[in-house]
Amino acid sequence: MVSASNDRSIRFWSTATGVVIGEPLWGHSGLIRTVAFSPDGAHVASGSNDNSVRLWSAKSFVSIGGPLNGHRGPITSVAFSPDGSCLASASQDKTIRLWSALTGSPIGTPLVGHEQDVKSVVFSPSGDFLFSGSYDNTIRIWSVADPSAVGEPLQGHSKWVTCIAFSPDGARFASGSNDATIQLWNSQTFVVVGKPLQGHFEIVGEPLRGHLEGVACLAFSPDSTLIASGSMDHTIRLWDAITGSAIGEPLRGHAYGVTSLAFLPDGLQLVSGSHDHTIRLWNTARGAAFGEPSQHTDCVSCISISGDGKYIASGSDDNTVRVWDATLGIAVGKPFRGHGGHVRSVAFSTNGTIIASGSCDSNSVIYLRKTLTGELVNRLTGHGKTVKSIVFTPDGKQIVSGSEDSTIRRWNAATGALIGEPLRGHNDWVASVAVSPDGTLIASASWDWTIRIWDLRTGALIGKPFRGHNSHVNCVAFSPDGTKIASGSRDETIQLWDVGSQAMIGDPLKGHSFDVTSVAFSHDGSFLVSGSWDTTVRVWNVETGVEICEPLRGHTWIVTSVACSPDGIHVVSSSWDKSVRLWNLADVLAKRMIDQEYNRAAECVAPLSLSNSKALEAPSANAHGATTYPRSDIPAQYPPHLFPKQTLKIRDGWILGPGGGLLLWVPPVNRSGLLCSPWERCIGIVNTELDFNNFKCGTEWMQCREPIERNH
Repeated sequence: MVSASNDRSIRFWSTATGVVIGEPLWGHSGLIRTVAFSPDGAHVASGSNDNSVRLWSAKSFVSIGGPLNGHRGPITSVAFSPDGSCLASASQDKTIRLWSALTGSPIGTPLVGHEQDVKSVVFSPSGDFLFSGSYDNTIRIWSVADPSAVGEPLQGHSKWVTCIAFSPDGARFASGSNDATIQLWNSQTFVVVGKPLQGHFEIVGEPLRGHLEGVACLAFSPDSTLIASGSMDHTIRLWDAITGSAIGEPLRGHAYGVTSLAFLPDGLQLVSGSHDHTIRLWNTARGAAFGEPSQHTDCVSCISISGDGKYIASGSDDNTVRVWDATLGIAVGKPFRGHGGHVRSVAFSTNGTIIASGSCDSNSVIYLRKTLTGELVNRLTGHGKTVKSIVFTPDGKQIVSGSEDSTIRRWNAATGALIGEPLRGHNDWVASVAVSPDGTLIASASWDWTIRIWDLRTGALIGKPFRGHNSHVNCVAFSPDGTKIASGSRDETIQLWDVGSQAMIGDPLKGHSFDVTSVAFSHDGSFLVSGSWDTTVRVWNVETGVEICEPLRGHTWIVTSVACSPDGIHVVSSSWDKSVRLWNLADVLAKRMIDQEYNRAAECVAPLSLSNSKALEAPSANAHGATTYPRSDIPAQYPPHLFPKQTLKIRDGWILGPGGGLLLWVPPVNRSGLLCSPWERCIGIVNTELDFNNFKCGTEWMQCREPIERNH
């Protein structure tokens, strides 16, 4: 199996093991958009945004000759003729070119006829004809023997034609379009009559509909009975090639558009490539993927950190729980499956060996699984609705859960048996539960706008409900010493409470602009971390109630959960943007301290004349929106990587400058892993970091232009 990427490399893979074979092939100077094997499997052709086609040996993994130059635009498609002697390439320059696959020499003149970019090219099974699809919404047929013989364009799609595929038996071909449909054509009715080509292609039945966005790729099974289609709606669909009816449910797993498909020779396996940077192998008989994607495929709703800080667990709307290595940022084992609905709560046992998870499935089951293997240990049943929150007691002997059924339940962690009666008192959802560090108290937050304290042993309500929020209370957490409680609410505030007196401590902490979804204390209790619907993570000084740094920005959608590592260095956050992010709190605080020192220094130094300007400069925002410091004055004890950047601000994919102006646009495929500050990284997905060293904006943009050599 061969794949090409925007990273300009070509890689070979074993379909049996999924392991890369050999080193990547390098040669193109632009991103690679298309790749194809020769019929005998000995060679590979590739097309790139550098306007060139290259040939490679699939045996020795080396380039064969130099680039095939001639096109004046990026190459969008390459295809070998059935006998392997000829290579066709399509380009955004609106032309198709033919090449000798043996010598690399051009054959004849470019094929001209399309009015817009040519998106796809394929040979008929006989090799006599070439079919092309274009952004002009048409399909054209060319005679390979006499390229000047071109027929009238085939009309059938309402938007551009993105892909064409022939059935191996030659009876039909299929076309896919950005109009989200697939059209079947009967190629047996085509008859060559004179010049130009005259013939009739019958459209077979109605267009195949089901995809929600444009169809990007098509493939027929080796026996011509199945059609596979990949779409920008992130799914793959299987169709009966004879009747055109859909087979089974869409194949889901990719996080972004599916751009490439190929059946393996046995017809039972299908390979797909996607803008999510992954390649997946599917079993077409059972409609399921081999292996697993490297990230959640839907919103991440909850997270938990193991007591030793080595692992992170996350629950998602894709109905799975995943375990991550907190140091390496990679998945540990396969996703835990079994929940029949979105996972809403997850928690590690005290010793970190067990993970408990609750969801909104019909049975409201809490699953207990071994952390490293995913082996099912127990199933706890009793709640009548979604389990919103789970926590283990400090001694690890009990589990406490809160639910949309308005109750709190206690469970024996070893046997799974219920302990006593459900705790009743709230008259709306119990959104969050927490256990005090000494294991004697339970705190619960509810959508009835209150917080309640319970005796863990007896289940008795202690005191009166805590009232102070003006809307649903979404989260609650005990301080490490057990003397305080923090709560976050839909009223956009965080409130601190004294456990003993059950009184509010100071004024509400204000800063978030939407619902506060999660709160967590640092290991020493001096800081409080919060997440919100406003997409930010904020860090607060518990004593003063003041934010200690700028909001941590990076998530592009609702922040659903936050947690602090036991060593106090990291903060973990999850989001509806399908990502889990790890933030280095120590670097954030160091940056804050440095900023304060420079600001104080700037206030004490008098400005000097230009002739002897050796004064200490205060940090300033440059044209790129980054904070710059006088490098020679940076104290040696502070790591240099803290200085070049500050938190990027992003809106609708646009990076914003200091005044809110648009600087550059980030493609959707890169946003989930986009690092908006130097002290964060994304877990389980490809990280995207922006390098502003050579960035120019405004009237200076031409300075980063490089001359383009054109071939005439």
